[in-house]
Amino acid sequence: MWKNIFLIIISGAVLGPILIAVVQKGSSKKQRLLLGGAALYELLSLLFLYLNLIDVTTTAGRALYAVKLLVDIFIFIFIISVHNPAAIRSRLNSACYLLCATWTVVASGLLIIETGVRAVPIVSTLDINPGVRYFWPDWVNYPLNKFGHRDREFVIPKEPKTYRILLLGDSFTEGAGLSRDQTFGRKLESRLNKYLAGAGFVDVYNLGHCGWNTQEEIALLHKQGTALAPDLVILNYVFNDAETHPLTVPYYVEPVWGKRLSELFLHRHGSYAYYLVQSTLELFPKNFRDVHALYESQHLEDQIGWINVKQALEQYKQWLSSQQVDGISVIWPMFTAAWKNDPATDRLHHQVASEFIKLDIPVIDLQKTSAFAEADYRKLSISAFDSHPNEKANELVSGLLFDAILSANSFKNFQKQLN
Repeated sequence: MWKNIFLIIISGAVLGPILIAVVQKGSSKKQRLLLGGAALYELLSLLFLYLNLIDVTTTAGRALYAVKLLVDIFIFIFIISVHNPAAIRSRLNSACYLLCATWTVVASGLLIIETGVRAVPIVSTLDINPGVRYFWPDWVNYPLNKFGHRDREFVIPKEPKTYRILLLGDSFTEGAGLSRDQTFGRKLESRLNKYLAGAGFVDVYNLGHCGWNTQEEIALLHKQGTALAPDLVILNYVFNDAETHPLTVPYYVEPVWGKRLSELFLHRHGSYAYYLVQSTLELFPKNFRDVHALYESQHLEDQIGWINVKQALEQYKQWLSSQQVDGISVIWPMFTAAWKNDPATDRLHHQVASEFIKLDIPVIDLQKTSAFAEADYRKLSISAFDSHPNEKANELVSGLLFDAILSANSFKNFQKQLN
């Protein structure tokens, strides 16, 4: 039903000008031709927006949408200005004209709004964002390797004089919004290889997956870790890693009509304007006061999500011990100003760090390091709408991990074997 209603409304951008020309029989031939041309333009505009081929992350792409916006407004003004009262001689004609004009105004107005939002889009890597192909290019364009990860093909067996690191984590590790070379994994690999200066080599393999929790990450390590033969495993912890799939208690409950609207406007038609509304307005009642409260609830001692995390960390420690592999854990903050200034987040960081310490797993709590303690989190995130770490944050993390790896026993032994 929603789909049919939407198609009827939006078709007014094309059919409206044509019907206005028909109703106003007294209009000049030139005006009727121009209205026909406007209808053709609106048809091409619909196709242009639907294909979503223009990269909105580039200045040129946004400029193109800005130019289109100006043209859209000009065409819109022209259509509604073609009004010849002398040509509308009956009440029926008058009613038809009013209907056609209203239909055109609503449909063309929606296209103008959509174009305007694309000229100044919300930068977000969430997979429901219609612009995700541009805001997270490697999520779309970088192929999965044979092991099912968004990285280059893994070399099995490991080549001589090679020190191998596996990265476990979610979208922070996989690299939401970044190219492969901008991720901390690639930056870390580059630092270490530069440090070795050709005497040996370091592979840093990215096993991060968007949306995964700690339980799923450790299950992957058990499944593929032995074959990949790492010398070091780095487990990255983000505070949604205690969530269950599906969520035991979701952040908000989306009604059926909301799901259908999202399916229509986001998944099917990719509307940036609808994404703006969904991102900035609270359309549905929330179960928590904010996302911090959601994370706090997931980390309560009696909650299944946190119980699963603790069990997974024990399995992680057991695997490291059985394989005689070094491990490092990294606790990531959410890169928002509110996160840094909320006392509740300090308790969460301490809770997770204590669990790693209890298991005798070296831990780097980024929020406690000088590099992040002094930083403005707003300048370390993808955007104001997206708290994923940007390239600058990844650069800082690669530096911290570089120092930690130089102190790891496995890397020291690796260097001795090279001499």
